[in-house]
Parts: sequence; C-alpha cells; structure tokens
Amino acid sequence: MISVRNLNKTYLVGKVSVEAVRDASFDISEGEFVIIHGNSGSGKSTILHLLGLLDEPTKGIIILNKKNVSKLPESEKSKIRLQKMGYIFQEYFKPYHKPHENEKYDPLATFKKASKYKITNSIKYSILAVAPAIVLHELAHKFVGLAFGVPSTFYASYGFLILGIVLKLVGSPFLFFVPGFVSHPSTTPFISSLIAVSGPLTNLMLWGIAIILIKNNKKFNFSEKTIMVLGFMRKINIFLFFFNILPIPPFDGYQFFAGILSLL
Repeated sequence: MISVRNLNKTYLVGKVSVEAVRDASFDISEGEFVIIHGNSGSGKSTILHLLGLLDEPTKGIIILNKKNVSKLPESEKSKIRLQKMGYIFQEYFKPYHKPHENEKYDPLATFKKASKYKITNSIKYSILAVAPAIVLHELAHKFVGLAFGVPSTFYASYGFLILGIVLKLVGSPFLFFVPGFVSHPSTTPFISSLIAVSGPLTNLMLWGIAIILIKNNKKFNFSEKTIMVLGFMRKINIFLFFFNILPIPPFDGYQFFAGILSLL
C-alpha cells in the first residue's frame, strides 16, 4: 500500500524555482497496476523518482506499508530500495517509434537485450559482495590452523564449482556454490574447534562491518552501488554464519561442537 499526500517537488534552476510536482495526493493498493501518463515535463519521472526514494520531496509525505518513508535517513532508504523495490529505467528502451502494421514491439525484450551489456557489471558487483565472505572464511580456517602449527591446505572443490555453473545455466533460482575447502590433519579437540569456528566467526565479523558501514553512510558518503554491495554482503555473511554453524556434518558447527563436547 502506497499513500501520497500533498507531494511537492521544486527545483532551483539558477534563480528560478520550477515546480515539477504540485500537491499530488493518491493511493496505490497492494496488487494494483498503475500507469502515470501526461505531457512531457508534467512531472511523471519526478513522481517515480520520489516514489522510488531516489529523490526527496520538497513538501508532503510518502507512506509505504503504513510507514512514512519520505524523510528517512539514507541507510534506511537503501534497505527499502534493496528489499522492497525494483527499477527499470527508461534509458534501457529504444526511443518510441510508430510501429508498422503487424509489427510487434516488446519493450521487455529490448530491456533484456540491453541487460546483456550490463552482465559484466552484474558479475563484478556479485563478486564484490560474495567473494570476501567465501574467501576470508576459508583463509580464516587456514591461518588459524597455521598459527597453531597445524598444516592446513586449501583445495579447490571442482565438483561443486561445476554444479554451480550447471545450476546457473539451467536458470535455477538457487545456486549451491562451494569453491573450495581447507583440510588439516588430526589435532587436539580444542585446536580443531578453533579452526572450525574461525570461518563462521569471520562471516559474523564481516556482517557486523557491513552493518556499521551502512549505518554510517552519511559519514563515508558511499555511492548507491556501494550501499547495494554492502547490503548483499550483510545478507550473505549472516546466512553463511548460521549455515556453517549448524551442528551436523560436514559443516563447521559439527566439528566445533564435537570438539567442545569432547573437552567436557
């Protein structure tokens, strides 16, 4: 449910104030499909930017699911944009033209075609969000083991890498992706527990760092894309922490709790 009340947006162009939106009020119910149309310069894009929390109104309120979101701090807006909204910008579509007779123009097909050129950026931001969680998790196992004098070796998990690629190719909504693991010889239960728990604790630490950076966004002045990456980092790291701390084999939690119980 979206409710807009007395929404105004005024831009200062030189010394001239330009009213892009004036006293707009309306409601959009859940599941309702809405089209905003009007002449060029009538404020359509401005309203969409305001509803999408990409800009702040000069006056008025925007209520999303009974919550006033028009004056939230940037960190809270970023969470809403990440979790509640989706955007398709008009720059993705080719300029409007009058179709010939029997010609079918599918703007979403054009969008998909344009998106192929964005795949490099998508992969880059995915790597930035996920790679630290996975790589630092395994490095924590390795370096904690080495710190206690236990030879620890990193092995690439080719089978799971191939499985992840296959799932991606078939369009699976869930990717099971295990790039590698650290193996070490038998050692004392205490050291084994520390090696095992170091990975999940690293994910917990990265989760905390991501939250701190998001909450201090104004201080660091992060870009919108950086906030988006930090949001994914926060989610993936807390997921990996709980996923790996499960007390069942072969997860880290099993080795950790088994080592602790053997000391009791």
